[in-house]
Amino acid sequence: MPADIRQVGFDWAVTLIVGGPDAHLVVRIEEPLLLVSGGVEHRLDPEGDPAALAPALGLVRGTGTELHALGSGQLEIRTGDGTSGGCGTTRRRWNCSGRAPPACRWRSATGRRASR
Repeated sequence: MPADIRQVGFDWAVTLIVGGPDAHLVVRIEEPLLLVSGGVEHRLDPEGDPAALAPALGLVRGTGTELHALGSGQLEIRTGDGTSGGCGTTRRRWNCSGRAPPACRWRSATGRRASR
């Protein structure tokens, strides 16, 4: 069974909970991010107007989730339906915690699977 994005939350960040039957990973993004869905680009700022974050709700139930943490401080997100997103600057304002579900492809900056 693929890992699903089970929940998307908003406060002063965008929080994704990626879960499978055995584990979940919490991804908290506290900086502007770019989300591309259906060929449309959405620039989302968690510190801006909360209504403008609505495109992130389209990530809920996204399957086949891939997360890539790059050495430059960037985070890339891809789902099985072709939706992609990313954020990251030299001042990293995102973090991941928890245990990645086996079906979620989570790669660290070294290219190795980070947690399982």
